[in-house]
Amino acid sequence: MRIKPPKADFGYILCRDHWARGLATEAVSCLVNWALAQPQIFRAWATCHPANLASARVLEKSGLTYEGRLARWEPRPNLGEEAGDSLVYAVTRSDEDA
Repeated sequence: MRIKPPKADFGYILCRDHWARGLATEAVSCLVNWALAQPQIFRAWATCHPANLASARVLEKSGLTYEGRLARWEPRPNLGEEAGDSLVYAVTRSDEDA
């Protein structure tokens, strides 16, 4: 997790042997809840590859909402992408939630 008040972003990689067990959702949910409990953090967000439907579902099940598509956002050398698109998901809290 990268903390840069008022926001924090995160990413994850899970070994294929551990996919479809709910581990990523559990970890992401804990991470997001912790981040938003910090008084200086009002937004937690992450991106995923547009074709990675499982990762998008993890983010949604963890309380993040789809915000849009970032064109030419990040390199993925393992996929041969110099600058590939990403989907962005986020959750925010208001001053009243603090």
